[in-house]
Amino acid sequence: MDLGPFSAPQIVTISHMMVAFKLLITLILFSFKSLAGMQLGVSVLLFNEANTLSAKNDSSTVYFDALAYLQVWKDQKVSVGVEYQSYTFTGPNAASAQTSLSADGVILGVRKYFGSKSILYFGLGYGPIMSARYQISGAGVEAWTGTQTTLQIGIRPRLTNKLFVKAAMSFTQVSYTSKTLGASATPSSTNSSFSQTYYLPMLGLEYAF
Repeated sequence: MDLGPFSAPQIVTISHMMVAFKLLITLILFSFKSLAGMQLGVSVLLFNEANTLSAKNDSSTVYFDALAYLQVWKDQKVSVGVEYQSYTFTGPNAASAQTSLSADGVILGVRKYFGSKSILYFGLGYGPIMSARYQISGAGVEAWTGTQTTLQIGIRPRLTNKLFVKAAMSFTQVSYTSKTLGASATPSSTNSSFSQTYYLPMLGLEYAF
């Protein structure tokens, strides 16, 4: 399956937002009970590469991440949390047909901070249920579900006492194993599964309570 050079996020699905909201409330309640540190943040990536000779060769990426982390092991600078991620990739495939892949899901993550001021961090995340929509121009939209594994390395310099700016690189592996398609639609692919790896630089803000 030729997915082309992709681009960024899709419309937020209600089911994933409800799961993320419930997990966020649970973390907040637990943080109040345990008096542990709470962190909230957002990250974005907007990228567009245009070929002036042909609009068909334009490609773009949109990425959005909202997170909530709870410090559970203060001495070792370890936090656990939940993230909502949404991204969309659009661009031409090998046959110059316009393609799009939009996905979103809830990620369960853990972070380890380093240094006296915890500026450097290393994070791991796993998304047990990721939803995606894939389409080649002129064909039907395919709905996929799968899993996601994410490795993130970043820095968080302090702007104020509680506000941090984040610059990070995210390495993401997504494996889609289930596809559904409307009975009257022409499939965009013949694949029964596929996987993709993304390298996404991002900027964000985080607030610590």
